[in-house]
Amino acid sequence: MKKVSLIVIPLIAAALLFAVAVSSEPARLPFSDVPEDAWFYETVSEAYGAGLVKGKSETVFAPRDNVTRAEVAAMLSRLDRADVTEYGKNAEGFSDVRDGSWYREYVGWATSVGILKGYPDGTARPGAEVTRAELSAMIGRYVDGKGAALPADPQTGPFSDASSFGDWFAGAAEDMRISGLIKGYENGAMRPSAPATRAEVATVFVRLSRSIEVAGSTILFASEYKNTRAILIFDPDYEITGHKRYEAYVEDFIGVIKDGTGYDIFPHGDALLRRKKEIVLACNRPESVELCEGIGDMEFRIRVISDEKGESLVLGYGNYFSYRNAVDYLVSNFMKNGELRVPKEFDYSATVPPVYADGDYTLIESGIRQLRDPFVLVEDGVSYMYGTGWIMYKNTTGDLSGPWDGPYPVVEYPADFKTDYWAPEVYKYNGRYWMFTSYMPAGSELDGVAIFSSDSPDGPFRLWSEGLITPRDKDCIDASFYVDKNGDPWLVFCLEYTSPEADDTGSICAARLSGDLKELITEPVTLFSVLGSPWSNPARQGLCEGPYLWRLEDGGLIAVWSGLDGCGYAVGVARSDNGEITGNWIHEEFPIYSLTLTGIYDGGHGMIFRAADGELYLTVHAPNIWDASMIGPDGRGAMPIFIRLREEGGSVVWDNP
Repeated sequence: MKKVSLIVIPLIAAALLFAVAVSSEPARLPFSDVPEDAWFYETVSEAYGAGLVKGKSETVFAPRDNVTRAEVAAMLSRLDRADVTEYGKNAEGFSDVRDGSWYREYVGWATSVGILKGYPDGTARPGAEVTRAELSAMIGRYVDGKGAALPADPQTGPFSDASSFGDWFAGAAEDMRISGLIKGYENGAMRPSAPATRAEVATVFVRLSRSIEVAGSTILFASEYKNTRAILIFDPDYEITGHKRYEAYVEDFIGVIKDGTGYDIFPHGDALLRRKKEIVLACNRPESVELCEGIGDMEFRIRVISDEKGESLVLGYGNYFSYRNAVDYLVSNFMKNGELRVPKEFDYSATVPPVYADGDYTLIESGIRQLRDPFVLVEDGVSYMYGTGWIMYKNTTGDLSGPWDGPYPVVEYPADFKTDYWAPEVYKYNGRYWMFTSYMPAGSELDGVAIFSSDSPDGPFRLWSEGLITPRDKDCIDASFYVDKNGDPWLVFCLEYTSPEADDTGSICAARLSGDLKELITEPVTLFSVLGSPWSNPARQGLCEGPYLWRLEDGGLIAVWSGLDGCGYAVGVARSDNGEITGNWIHEEFPIYSLTLTGIYDGGHGMIFRAADGELYLTVHAPNIWDASMIGPDGRGAMPIFIRLREEGGSVVWDNP
């Protein structure tokens, strides 16, 4: 097994734009009236150590004294690191601001930046005590003037006395609550008319300093509280290594943001549109293309880009495999308290590790460069492998790694054939060889299942059924054959997620066949839905492919099927609770084959067979490359591979030598 470990490359720089960072170590206080067991001891210590507050004297802080308008102005100027030396002239218009007073420059500065407003009688009232409402209004004006969106940190619900708030401070009071700067009393009231004490204001300013530091070094992309939502940019036609960006992932991402922040983001398919703030899922944007260059199937990258046009949060990921990991990382690290807030300078790359198991896994490669949906029939020591395209390879050595001779065409095209020739499976039954396969006939846009027959595993296989035998109003693919304990034949197939107006899409279905295998003699029933699988990707849970039933030696019955987990194409196992095809089917917790299991390739469309040496194997195609033109420079496409199994615990598990 190729070992995969988590590789983290964070490049984060948090720039403190206008805030005084509060010391992480509280200062040793000289004040005799601030005991260590006081509720305000730590915040007063931090505010004093950061230079935000001073004592009334060298030994007295007076924590219960009320704060004046001039003192709040002085504290805000210190928080801002403002040089107030030349601001005394701005206080000349106030009749009660004397020359030479300690607060003249502070009042002048606060007036010039819109924090402090005079009264109609021409006074500033610098010595007037500040109420909690006035404190909220002054801090709110300061924050608004800086254009800072403080991070949400609500510690309480709405203030219980909010209905009595005046219009002049109600908005600021709510901002203080949401940011966690001002908290209610035990009864949930703010008490806006109560005077603000020096201990309370020191505590508020410590919180404010921390919040401003975060606001100055981050970008707010979505917020439940601040009516902020970025536009989401995606391009459904953008491809990386052949896989499109499906709109299902966009819808899933929007849902994640909505669940986390309580607020929508706007999707937009125009990759040329620019907004002030945007979230870019891998698309044709130059910055997105650059981000995705060189990304492997198991990698993702997240970057913040700021320029004259605005701010972009760009997500790149290999194929669709690591999309979920990119989103999970973003959400778990940067979504908090109803906000998605990301560092301004952020560039993060990671390789996704296997998550289902840890160990060595032995894979046998067939050497066939490109063959999807492999199916193996072993007859008289010869292994026949059939696959999409209605072709066959042959191995006479008994060595699954090859050589495999071929490809050989083995099907005579039916008269109504239009396109698609999916997943041929060949079984020996009643002395003949039967191919169960899918194709799209002329005059239809839906695939269906037909049965072909031959007197030899080499073919040619000719149409046996009366054309397609599955429901014509639904998209049915990937037929499989099963004979129950009573000897009755069954057709098993997938009802595709692409079926129009079908409530049971994404299901594995079955119906009884006539004894001559010409037609279905019962209506199809649903065996199980992939929606019930615990491992399949929420964004693409409707995708199911490749069902195959296997009778265990202990009489149990299992089915393997393929879908998408968080990192790509994978094979799951379901078990019948009574050993019958019509039993209740129970999904196993983890897939039996997945990129996240092996760390090598994704893969799927599996089936189980006994090889010429009597050993049990699962074969899948890996990786999930659709077209031979996409084969990489290493010459590998969707290659059939083999995993040795053993029956254990009513199911099958890997059997590594």
